[in-house]
Amino acid sequence: MNISLNGRWGFQGSAQTPGGPSIAKKAWLPALVPGDIHLDLIANGLLPEPLEGFNVKKAGKFENYIWHYRKTFKFKCPKMPFKARLFFEGLDCAAGIYLNDFFLGSTANAFVEHVFDVSYRLRDGRNSLEIKLTNGLETLAGKELKKYLASAPEYGRIWLRKPQFSFGWDWAPRLITCGIWRNVRLETTTFGFIDDVFARPVLSRDFRQAVVNCRFKFTPVDSKTGPRQAVLKITNSAGRVAAETAVRLKTGEVTASMVIEKPELWWPVGEGNQHLYTLEIEVTDGETIRSNTCFGVRRVRLLEKTLDKGGNTFAFEINGKTLFCRGANWVPADSIVARVTDEKINVLLEEAVRCHFNMMRVWGGGIYESDYFYSRCDELGILIWQDFMYACALYPDDDARFLANCSSEAEKAIKRLRNHPAIVMWCGENEIYDGYYDVYQYQGVKRLYGAKIWDKILPRLLKAHCPGALYRPASPYGGKYARSELAGDCHSLNPCLTYDESADINLTARAVGRFLSEFYTWNSPPDLKSIVQYLPARERRPHSSGYRLHANTGYENREWNVIRRYITETPQKLPMDIYVGAMQRLHGEHMARCMATYRRNISVCKGALFWMYNDCWPTSSWTTHDYYLRRKALFYYIKRSFAPLAVFFKEEESALSVWVSNLGQETFRGHIKYGRYAFKDGKPNCEWRRETTVKPGQCVNAGFFYTTLTWPFENLASFARAVLEDTQGRRQASASHWFSSYKGLSGEEFCFPPSFFEHFSIQKPRIIVEPFQKDMVVLRTNVPTFSLRLQADDYLPEDNYLDIMPGERIRVRFEKGLPAAKIKITTLNDLIVFLRCNTAQSRLTENKLKK
Repeated sequence: MNISLNGRWGFQGSAQTPGGPSIAKKAWLPALVPGDIHLDLIANGLLPEPLEGFNVKKAGKFENYIWHYRKTFKFKCPKMPFKARLFFEGLDCAAGIYLNDFFLGSTANAFVEHVFDVSYRLRDGRNSLEIKLTNGLETLAGKELKKYLASAPEYGRIWLRKPQFSFGWDWAPRLITCGIWRNVRLETTTFGFIDDVFARPVLSRDFRQAVVNCRFKFTPVDSKTGPRQAVLKITNSAGRVAAETAVRLKTGEVTASMVIEKPELWWPVGEGNQHLYTLEIEVTDGETIRSNTCFGVRRVRLLEKTLDKGGNTFAFEINGKTLFCRGANWVPADSIVARVTDEKINVLLEEAVRCHFNMMRVWGGGIYESDYFYSRCDELGILIWQDFMYACALYPDDDARFLANCSSEAEKAIKRLRNHPAIVMWCGENEIYDGYYDVYQYQGVKRLYGAKIWDKILPRLLKAHCPGALYRPASPYGGKYARSELAGDCHSLNPCLTYDESADINLTARAVGRFLSEFYTWNSPPDLKSIVQYLPARERRPHSSGYRLHANTGYENREWNVIRRYITETPQKLPMDIYVGAMQRLHGEHMARCMATYRRNISVCKGALFWMYNDCWPTSSWTTHDYYLRRKALFYYIKRSFAPLAVFFKEEESALSVWVSNLGQETFRGHIKYGRYAFKDGKPNCEWRRETTVKPGQCVNAGFFYTTLTWPFENLASFARAVLEDTQGRRQASASHWFSSYKGLSGEEFCFPPSFFEHFSIQKPRIIVEPFQKDMVVLRTNVPTFSLRLQADDYLPEDNYLDIMPGERIRVRFEKGLPAAKIKITTLNDLIVFLRCNTAQSRLTENKLKK
């Protein structure tokens, strides 16, 4: 029997310094579990929402408090012998647990569950449970830091097994978590406990049979009880029994094997169905004990073959099919991790599927995600690259107590997650091997501290508790150096670029690796509605102190310098809506160019996961969705870049080539029309139409034409465009290519007379929106229109930020039906014309001053 101890608790707090302030010293304030101290302080009016405005700075005063949580509950003791255990799924971080004033034990790991036998400590009737809790900072006193290059205050985190990002990152604030952040329950039985269930299917070579090796741990109430049997049954998603057996129970590990004939395979999204089986274990002896565990039948291989061109492949093969993995890096969806709901996780994962993801990397500076997260990935078919929780620092693997904590954590995490078919790769750490060989070893460090964990402990535990699992000690990892583009996985391949070069859209989109487990470009702001939510009115402008606080440490190089290079030299003068629209579109275009490079090189590059998918607080970042789950322009650019069929341009020497990529399951046959067209009316300067055939997993050069790339007049007056259609004339994909930046088209880079831009360059469009069905509109325009946004993201348009040419009728469907109000539209044309007017006005003012 399970008794939930979630819900209403009481809490008190006091500073750890003698004579320091206290909270509710004589009374208990209400608290909610699962939760976090910050949430309880907010609910009691003691702290404003820390993720808004400048409030995150106010949370720091509570870092050195001791917190006491208390709950009373009633318990009816069974009349026969029983066992009871107290189960904490998450205690962050240093905790002492007391039941009826008896000290049960202490914990020092926020990542995993902690279990205490309370069989002889429960009272019949009223019971009192109290937790003494801190964030762990006080345990750092006297800890060695210098040896591990951990001199900065935030690097004390290396000693604490809790979310590393909460100490502050280049995309996250310092907001150190603390609390009873996951479920608490009391488990009782009069017969025994079933734990650590593992179903490991092994497929035959022809995929016609699966042997499912099962094991579980049985702990009886009375070890002297005679032999009993457990019935094991495997059912498919329709409830049909696929295999069944009975085994004799014993204390400790119990094993059994069953065979599934003609198993229904689990596939990643886009490759097949996500069939799941359930292993049911049932024991009846007066009391019936049941355990249900879901699993999937699939075969995963990592292909690392030597190539004739040099280097090795790095490709995932699922059920005999080699994949091109596309997706992103997942971080905790809130700086206060206890606040993340199943609903928020579901929205983000379903949006990932809409965006054609098939893989997500759970990054090593966050948390092992919730059971719901992994189960939903199983159902949706999203593959998981799972990091262990170590990131961007050396770790004290020469401390025996620390190593024991890490080992226990890893064993618990493996046992909790190993049945999920979505998890196809386990990885020891994030960017630590990389950092050591690039930086740390030259700063006097004797060795790679932490390597004992990643090279010895983790692979040993995986072999014991999840045999056959794929494992890599680090990411990036492989080749002669960690970020090698010739072997293994790599992260962004542009570390050698200067800051000025890193703002070059062409340079940063050239590098290709075998598998990019992280790639990133620039940042973009969140939606304007979100900025209104988290910044006070006086701070809602580019470069304000509030905006920069939330944009974190990379703001200057990832955003401000970029917008000055490509949009305008004076971004501080831009209205916030123009600033947001310009930077979001520029971000999307850059990421699309990177993806075009990876897909063109699909013969050697087999995966691209961008950094990063989601935000933990309201910020300017790399994500497709902001903290409030509003889509950014990047969502639509990535959706088109990840689509099964995609078209790309590539600049050659005095020419353009056109490429078609097919990530679908069937051969594409159709034709492609491409050429160079006038901004003023869309008429072709030159145009070609050719048949094209692209097999699954191929990217082909479908066209090529010579054209000027450097003549300003022509570049400001025309653009390239390609449209891919099937044999029935239905559009499948399209792409546009500009030969100038926004700044160039606005007249800021070239001193052409204003009349030139008015008559020959990009024009302000007249858009016609026609309701076509109850969930669809048809769009038309009078001039070439670029990055047209329908401001109705709450209704989930299937496409947005669209390019539309005169004469075209583009249909857009909304998943949630059409908005009742008129849809507001913005375009890149509007933005360019606005910038052009500003440029003309500035020059006019300058000329007047000179006179």
